[in-house]
Amino acid sequence: MTRLISCLLFCCIPLSAFAQPELKGSPNELRHFLHPNEKIVTLSAEAEEKAYSDRAIISLVITSEDKQLSTSIANNSAIRESISQQLVSSGLNPDYIKSSKFSTSPQYGWFGKKPDSYKVVNRMAVTITDESQLKTIATVTDSKEEVELSDITFEHSQKTLLKAESNSWL
Repeated sequence: MTRLISCLLFCCIPLSAFAQPELKGSPNELRHFLHPNEKIVTLSAEAEEKAYSDRAIISLVITSEDKQLSTSIANNSAIRESISQQLVSSGLNPDYIKSSKFSTSPQYGWFGKKPDSYKVVNRMAVTITDESQLKTIATVTDSKEEVELSDITFEHSQKTLLKAESNSWL
């Protein structure tokens, strides 16, 4: 008899391990249990604001070459001064005309140890805000063989202000 009871207990214990939980309550109570009342709303957006360039920085390269270094430097300086005067007389703000430091390089012949001539190169950056100013610079560049337009970069004058505004929206 004890064997029979122990066999029944041994067989019933695994069956209770597979039992499912039971939910009890009214349909309204079960609805709150199965579908919580939390409502989550997620919004996301993306925007892009375009600001067109309102000024250009024009790079000019002024090159002069002469047998004597002092003459080459003086010629380069005179050309830069002439360009600045033409641009200022056409209405360009003198603060928008910047000259960089020059570079000089001796020019050697085929078999010489002494330079045949000296080449002086200087860059000038001119900031413009109007097409008529670009025409003036083009006229200067076309009229002088020593002057070459090397680069134009465009930018927005209030770039930092626009970035600050867009960061405040975040």
